Amino acid sequence: MYSTKSNFSGPLLSDKKFFSELIDLNLKGLEEIPGLLDKDDYKACRKVFAAFFRDFLEPDKYFKSSAGNLEGNSMDENGSYRLPTNDEIINEAEKACRHYMVSCGTPSDFGENKVDWYSNPTHNGYKEWPWQLSRHAEFSTLASAYNMTKNEKYAFACAELFDSWVKQAEAPDLNTGHGGTLSWRTIECGIRQGGCWPYVIHTFYKTEAFNEDIITDWCKSVYEHGERLFNVHGGNNWLLMEMNGLAHIGVIYGFFKESKVWLKFACDTMSRELIRQVYPDGFQYELTTDYQHVAITTYGALLTLLTNYNIEPDKNFASYVEKMVETYVHLAQPDLIVPDINDGMKYNAKGVVAEYVHLFPENQLFKWILSDKKEGTAPECNHIFENAGLAVLRTGHSENDTWVFFDGGEFGAGHQHEDKLNLLMYADGKLILTEAGKYAYDASRESKYTLSTRAHNTVRVDGLGQFRRKNYKWKGEINKKSDLSYKAGENIDVLKAIYNEGYGNNRAETEAIHERSVLFIKKEKNLKPFLISIDRLYGVNEGDIHTYGVLWHLDSENLSVNNLNIKADSLNVFVPENEFGLREISLNLCRGQFFPEVQGLYMRSHNQFDYRPIYCAEYKLTCEKARLVTVFYPDGNEACPIEKIEASKNIQDTIITICLTNGEKLIIDENSL
Repeated sequence: MYSTKSNFSGPLLSDKKFFSELIDLNLKGLEEIPGLLDKDDYKACRKVFAAFFRDFLEPDKYFKSSAGNLEGNSMDENGSYRLPTNDEIINEAEKACRHYMVSCGTPSDFGENKVDWYSNPTHNGYKEWPWQLSRHAEFSTLASAYNMTKNEKYAFACAELFDSWVKQAEAPDLNTGHGGTLSWRTIECGIRQGGCWPYVIHTFYKTEAFNEDIITDWCKSVYEHGERLFNVHGGNNWLLMEMNGLAHIGVIYGFFKESKVWLKFACDTMSRELIRQVYPDGFQYELTTDYQHVAITTYGALLTLLTNYNIEPDKNFASYVEKMVETYVHLAQPDLIVPDINDGMKYNAKGVVAEYVHLFPENQLFKWILSDKKEGTAPECNHIFENAGLAVLRTGHSENDTWVFFDGGEFGAGHQHEDKLNLLMYADGKLILTEAGKYAYDASRESKYTLSTRAHNTVRVDGLGQFRRKNYKWKGEINKKSDLSYKAGENIDVLKAIYNEGYGNNRAETEAIHERSVLFIKKEKNLKPFLISIDRLYGVNEGDIHTYGVLWHLDSENLSVNNLNIKADSLNVFVPENEFGLREISLNLCRGQFFPEVQGLYMRSHNQFDYRPIYCAEYKLTCEKARLVTVFYPDGNEACPIEKIEASKNIQDTIITICLTNGEKLIIDENSL
């Protein structure tokens, strides 16, 4: 049950308790407060405390260097995050002054009324809206606008918004769980205190708008945040954000008697979680490119904070953060965008590196990406994340190169998609073999779709998807290597993995096996680089017959079909037609479909209704066992040199024949690779 009280009038802490019990009155500048407390002169106490606070803060240390936080940043037309321009910041700050608030991509215009922090304008009561509204992105925007213009109206607007929030948002009882309130969910507490609030207070603390009443209520609320974060925790990436927020309180608000205890607890927890949550290959164990960024942001911000304030950090923080940031360099497509793996986001790898390069100025990979590939050291073309089981293959690092991503790894510890053996391909300047992306965390059909097998380039069996989630439990095997196999060759690279964990809500409902081999053909017979997927499909029991749906998502404006072969913009898709009878294989195409099931959509973000149509091709085979070979040839908008392919459906066969239009044949034997 969520607390929805909205007629509160300020922090729960009384002035008497705050000034007499919770702050260290032995600090210089607070000497008058004991005498004022004897007189019950709390107004004077607030005045003395505010003067002390303005002198206590150390903005030179705080602003010395900082790790970025993408809360409130913009998203471009491709769905990738970017830093907003100065004009955009000013425009958004003006909206905030007018009480025009945005959460989860949905706006609410409160106009002349005070902001109702418990309201929800979404069509389906999407709970993330009020939760994320209390991340206070508008506070940061107003502070940024003030830092650019020194216009006091932004300070007054921020003070007014804070005052309206703190008088509505009652800190819950410490027995209230981490998600049991609309304004004090612990993830928001951590985000506020680890990013937005420190930036805001160091910006506005000397302005007229942030008077003794605002400053005192601010610090009271910060103390209430500290108590909650110390006593109530989530897990996974939530815990990292919570502890980063608690550490910021411990360092910045050192006049609290509990500050040192909170800081030690936060740092100890972060040290423990670092080696528990991050694989040796650099991936945070939820295996998403969004929550990977959360891990980087929290540890990067904590490392920056401790370094700026001359506090010795855990010796592991720097090496782990550096390796986590490097994952984005290795993952990046030729356009430097990383794929939105699981509940991921299409971050620009250069932008992520730029946030943290101050911590690692000598890193040659970072120099390379920040110099537009002119200095430093380029990453190797192929990179295998041995623990995560993810692979990136590429022909090079120019925008004209071909890039391949394969997921042959473990089920992540959170925010997972049912998509093992998913395959992506970037060629001819775009991601031409794509997937559905990530949607809002609501209960909609669209949200369930993005989590499902049918939203990815893998296989359904009898219309059922993978369902590892039902019986999944993290086993703590952070050093274990995945079962992904990889072999590099001069002309052909090979990846292999298997899915054998059942399909449907009950594993016994459909037990079938999907083995996928991926051949990346880099140099053969003057052909452009291309991709071969070899899917071996069979039941667990001899004689079992299933219908296998092999799915491919094609980001194309123009698509045509010739029998079972597809032409999607510059991408040519071939299957060996003559090996299968009409009853054994069929091709179904859809685009932007909502009924009878959602299919053929690309979701750009976690915002509602933020999607566009893409094509989904599903090859359906009804058989006991089969080998299906699919060739993906990007032709660069030139004539395709492939006429057809020949490959036996016999699951034991290993020969693939590529028949070219000039009469030549390229014969590939899997056993020889």
